[in-house]
Amino acid sequence: TIDFTDLTDEFTFNGEAHTITLDVTKPTSGEKIYYSKSEELTESNYTVAGFTDKPSRTDAGLTTVYYYIVADNYNDISGNSTISIDKKAVTIKPQDASKTYDGIALTSNTAEVTAGSLVSGHKATITTTGTITNVGSVDNEIATVVIKDASDNDVTANYEVTKATGKLTITAEGDATLDITLGYTEVEYDGTAKEPSVKVEVDGKELA
Repeated sequence: TIDFTDLTDEFTFNGEAHTITLDVTKPTSGEKIYYSKSEELTESNYTVAGFTDKPSRTDAGLTTVYYYIVADNYNDISGNSTISIDKKAVTIKPQDASKTYDGIALTSNTAEVTAGSLVSGHKATITTTGTITNVGSVDNEIATVVIKDASDNDVTANYEVTKATGKLTITAEGDATLDITLGYTEVEYDGTAKEPSVKVEVDGKELA
């Protein structure tokens, strides 16, 4: 009887190809292993449906590999094993951002990995929901995450992404001069309320 051990490990996505490992201990040499990803191998089809090159898998997920082991003077053995690749866990947040008040909206769409890591050459792009214009602080949440490899292929599905929340902060400008000007408009009386135009300037810069 052919003796062997299935040493196939469970993998985590790392951008590399993985396959099954069958360690044949008896016989010590001369065995031949056929593989198939599409159908079970039997005595009648292993030379047609099977291949001696090991199948592999790179993306997260499962692939069933059927095998058929033959050796002179031994009974053939068939079976199957599984290539199992888990998603790679990573936490991504928008990079915190702050500035002194200038009347212009503050946003941050720069991705920052705070736990785990991306595979070398991979890059995360995010869109966010946070924006702030006046003095204060708001949360900046991630709306979408896309991760691409060095060849610009979308590999987001290979990651288990946890979306963390960033912070946007605008601080008051020291010794700012605030000018409020009420406009003057002459109108004829018609019995309705009138409101003057208002212009607000901070250090000479008019606010929209």
